[in-house]
Amino acid sequence: MRLHTAVLLATLPLAAARPLPAQSADTAATGSRPGWSVRRTMNAFVRQVNGGRHHGRADLAGWFPRRGDWTWVVTRYPLGHAPGHAGLRRFAAAQTLSALEPGGPSCDSFGAEGSMVLGALVTYTQDELGSTWRQVGATRFVPPGDPPDSPVFVQWRREDGRWVIDAYGDEWRFPRVAGIGVEEIVPVRARTPLRLPLADTARLAAGAGWFESRRAIPGAGRSYWPLDDPPRRIENRPLVHFGTVRGVAAYAEPGAGPAPAVLYVPLDRTGTFHVYERAPDNGCDPRDEPADSR
Repeated sequence: MRLHTAVLLATLPLAAARPLPAQSADTAATGSRPGWSVRRTMNAFVRQVNGGRHHGRADLAGWFPRRGDWTWVVTRYPLGHAPGHAGLRRFAAAQTLSALEPGGPSCDSFGAEGSMVLGALVTYTQDELGSTWRQVGATRFVPPGDPPDSPVFVQWRREDGRWVIDAYGDEWRFPRVAGIGVEEIVPVRARTPLRLPLADTARLAAGAGWFESRRAIPGAGRSYWPLDDPPRRIENRPLVHFGTVRGVAAYAEPGAGPAPAVLYVPLDRTGTFHVYERAPDNGCDPRDEPADSR
């Protein structure tokens, strides 16, 4: 059973409004249709979100209201820790597209599989879950196995004979943009070359909780996952100190840039390293947005 939120709601400022485009017949088909039951609507929504099965944020916006407002609730907490608080944010219908698009506050909820935000709504709609979300009220659904008060939910309301999203909730395992977490890769200013053997005082990843759990660690605005490959021997290969994870140095290729594709963490002092790979971008950084997407 997933950990749940403390009773604390923080109301945040609204996103800048950008009006939705006129709804064409094609766009209308991406949302609920008149006569659909709320269960059929939920199933169709999950299928479309699953694996990014939509043609853009305008498709996703078709599930949201065209009048009034809707609510997003996000529970944030560092990896391995109990939830800190839930943030409640309301958006006017005209702000929906701005909220969902790259750079928008809710973009990560619907990012592609492999999203850097663990616990985003999209991660609960993958193939193994399909359309099996559980109905726990007249219009509220939670992931399979979750209790009725799950922080991850989708709630619907009627608008002009069709179902639209009234509110939904995420459970983010670490904030996408935040200060340094307790198990986050902290970049260093001076990228000094790797020297082997490591000093006797150097900390090692072996035995550290964050390493032994084999979970993702955030850093440089991305998440890094440990490869299942065996550890590698690094002897004469040039690497530089990129950052630290709770005092353990993480190394990268020289010139790898601010978000290296691969990081190496030491398991011993003589040159055995485990490899972490950067997760794919989820399309929510404005810099990654295709030029013709608007």
